[in-house]
Amino acid sequence: MEEEPDLIIDVREALADDHPLSLLTLASGVLAITQLDQVSRPSQPWGGGYPEASLADLVPALIDVRRRETTGLLTALAALAPDDVLRRRIERELSTRHHRLPAWLERLEPLRAERAAVMSHPYADGDNLMVSVRTPAGSDLTVVVYVDHNLGTVVKDAFVLPASADATLELLHEAARGDADASVRELSLGSARARITDAIRQGDLVFPPLVSDNWPMTRALIESVLRHLPDGDTGYVRPDWPAEALWRLAGRLLASAHGTDLDPEDRDVAETLFRFACEFGPGDPLRWSPISVEVLLAHWLGENVLAGDTYFKRVPHVLRRVIRFSDAERGLRPGLTEQTLSAVNALEPEMWAAVSAQSKHLFNHEDWVRRLLSDTVGADHLSDLDAEPLPAEPFDASGLGDDVQCRLAEVDRLIDSCCVDLLDAEYRTTARRLLRDAALADPSVFGGRARADVAAAAILWLALKANRGFSQLSGGITSKALREWFDVGEASRRAGVYLRALGADAQAWSDGRVGTPRYLVSERRRQLVSMRDLYLGAD
Repeated sequence: MEEEPDLIIDVREALADDHPLSLLTLASGVLAITQLDQVSRPSQPWGGGYPEASLADLVPALIDVRRRETTGLLTALAALAPDDVLRRRIERELSTRHHRLPAWLERLEPLRAERAAVMSHPYADGDNLMVSVRTPAGSDLTVVVYVDHNLGTVVKDAFVLPASADATLELLHEAARGDADASVRELSLGSARARITDAIRQGDLVFPPLVSDNWPMTRALIESVLRHLPDGDTGYVRPDWPAEALWRLAGRLLASAHGTDLDPEDRDVAETLFRFACEFGPGDPLRWSPISVEVLLAHWLGENVLAGDTYFKRVPHVLRRVIRFSDAERGLRPGLTEQTLSAVNALEPEMWAAVSAQSKHLFNHEDWVRRLLSDTVGADHLSDLDAEPLPAEPFDASGLGDDVQCRLAEVDRLIDSCCVDLLDAEYRTTARRLLRDAALADPSVFGGRARADVAAAAILWLALKANRGFSQLSGGITSKALREWFDVGEASRRAGVYLRALGADAQAWSDGRVGTPRYLVSERRRQLVSMRDLYLGAD
């Protein structure tokens, strides 16, 4: 007797429950598995044995098997599927089936939104966002999403409880009572939708994607809940702090009671620290926590600041003044300030370890610089690297099949339009080169159901990553601006497909180490030429 697939067994068990959450969570996980590529796919939380086909292949397979379990799963998939065409196809099939299903499954929609809340902390390392809804059959569902600001205001984890709004709010208040500084406040449903949606889309730009036991397996279920909430509210807003404003802020520090023992040259150190706070976390230069201090001292300074020991000896002292000034500006209680200052004391040795490791290579040896430049532009191009602007090039379709050329023409048109609005002609040339090279390496990545707008956004995401073009402080654009221009949220995930076609390493590319000047705009090459000439000599 043929053994039943794990999926069928798990659906049968979920149908035996008296609450829809088990089946909805299972269906959400199936959607996640079918939508993620092999590299991004998390380990399956049900012990494996699930199909790894695309959704376009899985749904017809479920339709072909007319049994109670597939009817139950198709019903749940129809409730969660964001694709109206797919939903209608499933609903047509379900109208021909007559399996007996639990009452809670036959009345899943429309969800009635109940309440929303947020649990936060003055350190602002992250938020726990809660949204509660109720099905027509009276089943309560509460979504809890953790948004991590230190990673870029992205969804780091999320789960769904079979609990009411009142019960979950009591859990949040109980957790807050264990931390005198944590707070729980109710949100408008529209604000909760906007914040969670922003964090999901921002997380789509992280590569490799963030994965936990529950995320992105619960994503489809959570997005289904969000679709039943009112729209139109504002989500997370990143503050605008251009370089000149940070310099003025550093001046305010020196003029304040917290900066009386700082020297004029410390203003440059303070401006660097404020710049770090803008680049890291939610973008607030006055936001400091033990975690942000750890990232600064143990990692960021050594990787991003080229200076001598005299400069770094001033950093801990100036940082303590920056923290006191910032916390006073935000009105934080002294106990929180002392905790953050304690982190400075504890992590100062790690700063010196990171800086020393960097200096060993950077100031005493040219090997480190040569290796970095070689990884970025290729060893063969170190001597002839220049900063001339890339020429304006049309898309080169030679060597590509007619069917691929037709698909790429629309992708190229969107790239061109976006570069006119947001970027420039050099980025257009870079993107066209990437588009051609990926298509030549593996034409299939542009076939099937691949969308032109997602492909164009992903190619430009790669171009910007290669050139460190997402840094606002250096005049770049935001990843949010790119996403909103195309109105897509999954550019970075698709970018991973193209990187594999190109044979490139995702982490190296994200760090700008692309191995060739072919994809680098003149501003990025100018920076590399300056580094080469300073540390290796113009030869």
